[in-house]
Parts: sequence; C-alpha cells; structure tokens
Amino acid sequence: LFLMYGQGHLDPEQNCDELEKFARLVAPRFSNKDSEGTLV
Repeated sequence: LFLMYGQGHLDPEQNCDELEKFARLVAPRFSNKDSEGTLV
C-alpha cells in the first residue's frame, strides 16, 4: 500500500476528508485474515 498524503495535491481540508474516508472505508478491509493467514 502506498499512501500519497500531504504532498500538496489537495487542499488541507480535502486531505483530511480523504484520509478519513480511507481510514473508514479502505483500511478495515486489510485487518482480517482467513484461516490460512491471507488478508481478506
């Protein structure tokens, strides 16, 4: 995972919104593993 954050591509408020959405919608998908240890 490569997270481009704080590089000046978005306004500071948009950065915060995008980071919040990432943390809420995307990151949780990488927190569970199946019985073989594969991230699901």
